[in-house]
Amino acid sequence: MNVDMSTKVLYTWVGLSDLRACKAAQPAPDSKAAGTGNGPVADALHHLADRLDEAVLLYDQPENTAFAATPGSAHFLWLKGLLERAGKRLTLFSYPIVKGDPTAFGWVYDAMRTAIATHERGRTIAARHYLVGPGTPTMAACTLIIARLTSCTGTLWQTDQQSPQGCRHLELPFDFALADAPDPAAGTTERAPGMQSKAPPAPGGAIVCTPSTRRAWQLGRRAAMSAWPVLILGNTGTGKEELARHIHRCRDASKPLRAVNCGALPANLIEAELFGYKKGAFTGAVKDQEGIFEAAKDGTVFLDEIGEMPLEAQTRLLRVLQEGTVVRLGENAERKLRCRIIAATHRNLWQAIREGRFRADLYYRLAGIIITLDDLERRPEDLREMIDAFWQQIVADNPGFPGRILGETARQRLLAHRWPGNVRELKATLVRAAFLARGPHLEAEDIERALDGEKTMPPGPDDQVVASALEHPLSMTIDLACDYRTNLSRFKHSLLQKALERAGGNKTAAARMLKLSVQHFGRLLKDTD
Repeated sequence: MNVDMSTKVLYTWVGLSDLRACKAAQPAPDSKAAGTGNGPVADALHHLADRLDEAVLLYDQPENTAFAATPGSAHFLWLKGLLERAGKRLTLFSYPIVKGDPTAFGWVYDAMRTAIATHERGRTIAARHYLVGPGTPTMAACTLIIARLTSCTGTLWQTDQQSPQGCRHLELPFDFALADAPDPAAGTTERAPGMQSKAPPAPGGAIVCTPSTRRAWQLGRRAAMSAWPVLILGNTGTGKEELARHIHRCRDASKPLRAVNCGALPANLIEAELFGYKKGAFTGAVKDQEGIFEAAKDGTVFLDEIGEMPLEAQTRLLRVLQEGTVVRLGENAERKLRCRIIAATHRNLWQAIREGRFRADLYYRLAGIIITLDDLERRPEDLREMIDAFWQQIVADNPGFPGRILGETARQRLLAHRWPGNVRELKATLVRAAFLARGPHLEAEDIERALDGEKTMPPGPDDQVVASALEHPLSMTIDLACDYRTNLSRFKHSLLQKALERAGGNKTAAARMLKLSVQHFGRLLKDTD
């Protein structure tokens, strides 16, 4: 263990003003000036350097799109050069934090606590300093809070553009101290049963490293101890089914788990699938058949994509949940409902309720406990482990693929991608890249080719209509003499008319193209006339 009682360290976020300064105001090579408009961080470090031994720079967007030519790493080297030319002895540490939401308190707090814990692990810090100002207001608020934790107490400094020094000591008009929060980097990582770090996910397992994902899994464990229905929300590929299976395992893995995709079954079969039927109830019903609710017994029924369920089936499901009994199609006998219900959807159910596509009373029945899963781009720790775990699995399953070693440039390119398709897109991209790899190492260009392959997919009818509307203004001209709402109404009318024209005057088909209900389409058409 390296113990240095004399270490004095400053922690600070790096904001857009700092990146702009790096891009637009780099001094000449012989300049010794720092603290002259080179950004809040540069100015503050120039002023505080004599008080410090180290400074830890937190970059939440190392490949910021607005400053692609000047990523965080370039700013770090530029800042280091400024201090060296000014004769300031100060060791800088760069801590890139990617794929997060800089306005979310939970993400910012966890990211900053993790950075501090990682930097200080195995060391004793004599004094901590915190710079408040760079970054978002959320980052400033979290900096204030963390500086008052008993384990992270430090001196606060505030950026001051009017001061020649670039910063000043921050004196709060009140004083407070906070009890230690759990250390997000001290072994609190939770994994689903059977899952180990840096290994392919076990059947029914999942990688659970990012704080938001850990919270979702912890909430799932608590939900398993109750009988309340659970509603899991999240975009396609975020792991809703894995979370549902986790809840089921925590409750009793020996009991049956029955899953049904409500969006994959034809509307005329979904009730028979869920509730069962009596022989002769409809054409093809040649024998009595129990439904999913009966087959689950006292286990779990997982209703995936509940937002796609037809209204008629929603009404029947609501009655089942209210009465606690199931009646097969074609008979009157009631059977007691013993299973636990978990539902999931990627749809915005509130919007569906407003548009008349989902029953509000069913929503309240299903949403006893709501758990939301973040997109992969907000789960950096999960993403890092998934990349390695999935790659190991691909290599093990396909020894003939030429790209058997995942290079660092490939890994960095994967980390920089937004992954709108989440885990499914990540898996598909890795498989495609392995197939396209031209050598024993998978590099960034292999990932680029794999990602480019997705762009060649033909657009669906919905995409064609919307793309056509965006590329061609549909004879609509923007009138700056009119307000925003008037211009927006005109565009909506043009888009609806174009869809109606493409559908040959069929309102149902036009509504389907725009992912609207017929009723909502009709109301919009009437409102924009």
